[in-house]
Amino acid sequence: MDFPTFFKGHVIESKHRISKYGETLKGCLTCCGQSEFAIRYIGKKSNGDDFLCQEGYMHATAVCKVCGNEISVFDSARHGYLNASGDTELLAFSSQEAMGQESWQVYSCNKCCYEYFKVGIDLGYPDAEELESLGITEKDNAFTTIGVYLQCTSCGRKHEFLDLELD
Repeated sequence: MDFPTFFKGHVIESKHRISKYGETLKGCLTCCGQSEFAIRYIGKKSNGDDFLCQEGYMHATAVCKVCGNEISVFDSARHGYLNASGDTELLAFSSQEAMGQESWQVYSCNKCCYEYFKVGIDLGYPDAEELESLGITEKDNAFTTIGVYLQCTSCGRKHEFLDLELD
């Protein structure tokens, strides 16, 4: 496996593990030779926590501090295992939810209020046999878990921004 197409050219892989249960990929987001991003999101934050909860539509982008390029980090209407398997019911639900959402919110450190972070990405995939049996051709986009971890570039505080199981 490789990182999904929406990350191409923007992730430096740091770890790739294969087991009988599937594969995991870990990496860090980059752009313009640096790794500092503002995080914008649509979705609900868990009460009192740093991370987005798995409720309704969610979309997160990382905005490069140098050039302003927006990199989609996760879009529940387009990314992951269920969308790669062609679950059109989920796609329709997520798209309808998206239409009623509020505008983008900017994520900030809850310790120092700074708005730029290093972004770590962890993806988990089912084993190749399962993907093949389901007829999934976009295997790189068929991840079943995603973790997005942020580290404030001002104070160093670590934030667990997104931790989802998609199957």
